[in-house]
Amino acid sequence: MEWLTFAAGVAIGALTIATSVAIAWRQRMIQLRDIAAERQLRRADELERQEHEGRIARREKWEPEYQAIRTHLDCGDTIAYRVLLNGPYTTSEFDALDVATFRMNSEILAARGVERLRKQLLALAALVDELVGHALPDQAALAAADGKYLMPDSAQARSPLRLAVLQDRSAHDLAELIKATRQDLRTEWGD
Repeated sequence: MEWLTFAAGVAIGALTIATSVAIAWRQRMIQLRDIAAERQLRRADELERQEHEGRIARREKWEPEYQAIRTHLDCGDTIAYRVLLNGPYTTSEFDALDVATFRMNSEILAARGVERLRKQLLALAALVDELVGHALPDQAALAAADGKYLMPDSAQARSPLRLAVLQDRSAHDLAELIKATRQDLRTEWGD
């Protein structure tokens, strides 16, 4: 019977050792998984930190262009809302608003500015061209035309009323494009 007690003790000891090894192995697996998760979290934090630093560096690099585009969009808003609220404008009144400079600055900023906004800045220049294309004739041009603008069958010129409506639509489109461009600028800048 002694051997039975001895065998039971060995079996219990072996079972205890096997259980201890299994528990230790399981704890080690959990520990390795936790270490891997910590590494992954540190890697994600590091990538996020690098992305943040890159965004800050990009902001500092492009800040003059962003400021120039913001100022430019403010000028465009002024032109669009002046036409919407005080229009229609004649060619000489558009010259007084300095829309040619606005158009030129749109093209300059598109060439040197932020890549994502290039198409929109060029579209602003095109819309300003369209807006000026719908300018009412000056009083001197109306007098020289001797009423041709008022005749419905005139193939040479459009009526001032139609030009006013087209000018208003162009100004509205300009204001909407400026709004969308400003939103994209904010998105690109990260505000």
